[in-house]
Amino acid sequence: MRREGIMQIHRLKGCNKWPVFSLFVLLILLPALILGQVVLADWQVETINVLGWHITTVDSDGIVGGYTSLELDASGYPHISYYDETNGDLRYAWKDGAGWHITTVDSAGIVGRYTSLELDASGYPHISYEDRTNGDLKYAWKDGAGWHITTVDSAGIVGRYTSLELDSSSYPHISYYEGRLKYTWKDGAGWHSHIIDWPSGGGIAGLFTSLELDASGFPHISYYISPSSDLRYAYAWKDGAGWHIHIRGVDLDGVVGGYTSLKLDSSGYPHISYHNYTNGDLKYAWKDGAGWHITTVDSAGIVGRYTSLELDSSGFPHISYYDEANGDLRYAWKDGAGWHITTVDSAGDVGLDTSLELDTSGYPHISYYDAANGDLKYAWLAEPEDATPPTPDPMTWSTAPHATGPSAIEMTATTATDPSGVEYYFGETSGSPGGTDSGWQDSPSYTDTGLQEGTQYSYRVKARDKSPNQNETGWSSTESATPSMATAAVFRVTKEGNVYADGSFYGQSFETGSADVAEWVPVSEPVEPGDVLELDPANPHHYHKARGACSLLVAGVVSTEPGVILGSSSPTLDIGPWTLDSALLALLGIVPVKVTDEGGPIQPGDLLVSSSTPGHAMRWNPDNCSPCDLVGKALEPLTDERGVILVLLMSH
Repeated sequence: MRREGIMQIHRLKGCNKWPVFSLFVLLILLPALILGQVVLADWQVETINVLGWHITTVDSDGIVGGYTSLELDASGYPHISYYDETNGDLRYAWKDGAGWHITTVDSAGIVGRYTSLELDASGYPHISYEDRTNGDLKYAWKDGAGWHITTVDSAGIVGRYTSLELDSSSYPHISYYEGRLKYTWKDGAGWHSHIIDWPSGGGIAGLFTSLELDASGFPHISYYISPSSDLRYAYAWKDGAGWHIHIRGVDLDGVVGGYTSLKLDSSGYPHISYHNYTNGDLKYAWKDGAGWHITTVDSAGIVGRYTSLELDSSGFPHISYYDEANGDLRYAWKDGAGWHITTVDSAGDVGLDTSLELDTSGYPHISYYDAANGDLKYAWLAEPEDATPPTPDPMTWSTAPHATGPSAIEMTATTATDPSGVEYYFGETSGSPGGTDSGWQDSPSYTDTGLQEGTQYSYRVKARDKSPNQNETGWSSTESATPSMATAAVFRVTKEGNVYADGSFYGQSFETGSADVAEWVPVSEPVEPGDVLELDPANPHHYHKARGACSLLVAGVVSTEPGVILGSSSPTLDIGPWTLDSALLALLGIVPVKVTDEGGPIQPGDLLVSSSTPGHAMRWNPDNCSPCDLVGKALEPLTDERGVILVLLMSH
């Protein structure tokens, strides 16, 4: 993460805004590199503003927090390098599950301005920064043995506007300013450096550098050049012939190019955020297959200093920056609907030295300097808290508690739903010996074992989601069961009157309150009890109302109240490519049947066949009807043109 340079004047606490300089003064101050802030420190606790931003003061011990550089580790925790103005030290703060930790990395002289932080694959920090006492570029890194510090470049006055990147082997690469744009890197052979850009005929190049490495490990650098006051972009690569450098003036319109921040997209194209001094605007430039494009993102007042750019997973830009006119931290981002801008923090004079990172969910995290209090601050936008418990709430039973033997009771809760996942808790409430709660578990089923025969146990169930809040449902109703005394076979009667058994039924007789045997079958049209059904030739495996006199496809009658049901009890069946309503088709026994007098008057004992009226039967007349399938034998007379009579079903 690059750390762009500071261009500030001394301030006293109580001044709420920075003075507005003329363009002439700005041009003088840029190469002069004026010293850092003089402010006082207060403590500020974490707050959450109305927009959902979490804001905390990380360090308020002295005048601290300038030149911040932020990285997020693999767990999403923030790590920040920054300058301790009071002691002239390099500091490093990081957060973990135990909270924030702060250490002084380097205190040898006045060190720690222009920091740039990167984390390696093991999560260890690497920091480039300026040694102001000696005018050197320094580099600090940590490993299992602790912190290590080295001077990388001491040739002249160097080390300002550093920007650090680690390559795939965790070797450091640093761009920085020494009156010229300079680039240094390390490999197995040691440190190397190269001058990238220096203006002919005087001037300076390399202020506000921002470095990125492409997929081949070659450097790309955005920076500011004076006195032409332009935004430049350099791309360097090396082959057998040596170094090749391509330099492009990206924006030449006015005094532009300060506070640059560079990112490369997934195709390797550069994107740059920067400040327009002439108009006091935030600008954004990017390249694609058609060339360079430039837009003004924010022009409300004097804005756009201390920019930090990130690209999200869709390639859209996100930028943190300073609103100088109001002394605020601002954040701009783009999506499919266009640009959006919001003020993140407006408590005093805040938002200098911003450094932006996006977490794995695309939410922004920003470290920055609070000039009013001389503190290091950190703001982040988190996913809205989940306050909704799983559904259903309260919980319900899928299968109420029931004994499965002399010492066990099993039960199943209704499967609950929640985007974050669900856990279940079964509570035993009777206090009877051996009864135990389940504890939180992923399964919606629970079996309580080690129970006493003949003792009643009572249970209820609740669920909670797997969000950080662990939102819980209400308890279900309390249901009781008693382990069986003599056999481990399951035989139970529910309060609704349903009987369940694991084994087979054996006995001399089996009586029901109804008189037919029926089976679930799929139908291709709406039917109702009493309808005569036949096979549907257009839909294999399906049935419809019989629709022809003396049909050879007759299958049975839709049951009104079956005594025995065969097959699935589901109201729909999936057969082949169709998913249609199903019906109970009476196969044997006595059922009500719709009939018509189309074949003549019907008397008890008459054989019945299908009629031309859909779903109706008629009397069979062998003299007037061709051979066909029988529906059954009439048990009652028909006293009208149409009606419903009882019929004894017969083999077809």
